[in-house]
This record gives sequence, C-alpha cells and structure tokens, in this order.
Amino acid sequence: MQTQTFILWPGQSKSYLAESNLWNYIIDLWWEDFDELLNYIQKNNLEITWIIITHGHYDHILWLNKFILSYEELSQKRHSAYNGELACIFDLRPLDSRGSQKSLNKCKVFISAWDKDFLYDPGLNLSKFWWDGEFVLDKWIEVWILENGSKIWPFEVKFTPGHTRGSICLFDHENRNIFTGDTLFPNWEWRTDLSTGDDALIVRSIFELSKYLKKWYKIFAGH
Repeated sequence: MQTQTFILWPGQSKSYLAESNLWNYIIDLWWEDFDELLNYIQKNNLEITWIIITHGHYDHILWLNKFILSYEELSQKRHSAYNGELACIFDLRPLDSRGSQKSLNKCKVFISAWDKDFLYDPGLNLSKFWWDGEFVLDKWIEVWILENGSKIWPFEVKFTPGHTRGSICLFDHENRNIFTGDTLFPNWEWRTDLSTGDDALIVRSIFELSKYLKKWYKIFAGH
C-alpha cells in the first residue's frame, strides 16, 4: 500500500489517500480546494470506496459533502466515457418529502460509534464556533460504524479515546503504519481541551500507541 498526503497549508489538517491493489481509501477530509486530489484520482483511474474519519472535529470532516458530490460528477464522466452513456457510480434514491436528496452511495463514510453524532451536530464538531457556517453531513450520504477491532483491509481499527470520546487509529500492520488522526500530534503532543476531550483517556491511548513505536511503526498524524 502507498500513501499520498494532501494538505492545505502547513500546520493544518491532512487528508491521506491510501492506495492498494484492491481498495483505495481517503482518511479524513479537510481539503477545501480538492482539485489536486480529484485530479490525482482521475489521472490514476482510482475508485474511492471508503472515506475513513479518525474523529469528528470539523477540520477532519468539513468537506465531506462537497467532495462526495464532486467525486460523483467525476465518476459520471468517467463511466460515461467507458459506456458511451451517463452511468453513475452511485445508486440514487428519489427525493424525500422534504426535498432532500437520498442515496445509497458507494463512497461510504466510516466513523466510530462514539463520534457519529459529530457528523450532524455543529456544536460537537466545532464548526458552529470556528467556521463561517455550520457543518452537517448530508442525510443521503451512507455512514458505517466502526467498532474497536474492526478490520478494513489492510487496517485494524483501534479505539484511542481522549482527543474525542470516539477517536480511532488505523493500524496497517503489514507495512507498519499507523494513521493516528489527532490522538497524536507531531513531536508527541496531544490536546484534550476540545469537545469530549479527556485527559485520563488520552494518556492511556498514548501509552498503547507507544508499544507500536517500539516496533518501528511509522506515524501518519492528523496535522
């Protein structure tokens, strides 16, 4: 598996694109101007099946709605070129009674059960306070729940609460990589002063991560 990193500017949240022979994943989605990301996907003819969210703060989820719609448009064009007619990668459902679009899309969002509410609560995800607007995930986007120990090849999901109550890390044991989100910042820093942060839990989570660093695992942090 190889990993591409997309970052808006130094110090801000990172989005990772993890590629393998079987599946391609995006890990966290902060990328506002994601032409570079979409161009890379198009150039390499990649199908993105899963977007894995390490925790629910706004700077890791803010562009989910916009990206998935843009990716749908890209997929429509690509499948139209292949088939000679417009063929969408998403299975779209009709509009509901309130006029909102509902679909069962193939580009699924994965997040821990404890942080799922962040996707729909601007207070929890902090966009209400720190962004010009309030982020709420579109209802038509399919969300899957991750449990401690879940397997999404080649990743093992481990709960590492502390930064948020439902923070996770993704362990790629074959390649000795760990995607830590904001459980661990560069230079072994962490923070618990944001929504649902907990000092005692983060210390326990960092202790668990330290066991893998002794085995020469590489850290892909959220910032």
